[in-house]
Amino acid sequence: MSIYKTILFDLDGTLTDSAQGVTNSIRYALSKFDITEDDPKKLLRFIGSGLDDSFRDIYSFSDQQASDAVDYYREYFREIGINEHTIYPGIKDLLSDLSEQGCRLCTATLKPKIFTEIILKHYNIFDLFEVIGAPELDEKRINKSVIIKRVLEKLSDVRLSETVMVGDRDHDIEGAKENGITGIAVRWGYGSEEEIRNSNPDYIAGNVQGLRDILMY
Repeated sequence: MSIYKTILFDLDGTLTDSAQGVTNSIRYALSKFDITEDDPKKLLRFIGSGLDDSFRDIYSFSDQQASDAVDYYREYFREIGINEHTIYPGIKDLLSDLSEQGCRLCTATLKPKIFTEIILKHYNIFDLFEVIGAPELDEKRINKSVIIKRVLEKLSDVRLSETVMVGDRDHDIEGAKENGITGIAVRWGYGSEEEIRNSNPDYIAGNVQGLRDILMY
């Protein structure tokens, strides 16, 4: 059983390990500006965050440069990067078990919807999700709180006290708080220990079994 009837999941760093696909796509985009980046920590900051904002914040790109960089990023991602993902061990079984218990599963990710759907279908978990919460390709500067709000608005008869957001970054937890739902941070993703702690999640899961223990009893 689960005390949470509606469960929203981040994608990158929570359900899938996307580091290779994302960082290779970023490197490709940066190469178009004659930038070579060898610092993995810098590249990992992009994961789970808005691409436009990340290019502006990390590399001081102008709005036009950031927009062009996103286009280059997607050029690589469409052809190669989307296949450079793996699903974390135990996640598929957890999602299946939650679905069998009657939990309503949704995504709440900043990865564009078209790519999110392709990845979920690739791992045969697309049909487990009632709502795919993700931005359209042409949406810019959208944050996680807005995505969570949209998901909740699409669902009927949702009790916020029985709803939880699961993610690996601080904006997952902050977005949960802003929408009045529980936030669970996972340690196997791309958020640092300091980032996770400072976001003050309601729970922290150290591994997939730990997440299962929180969500199911």
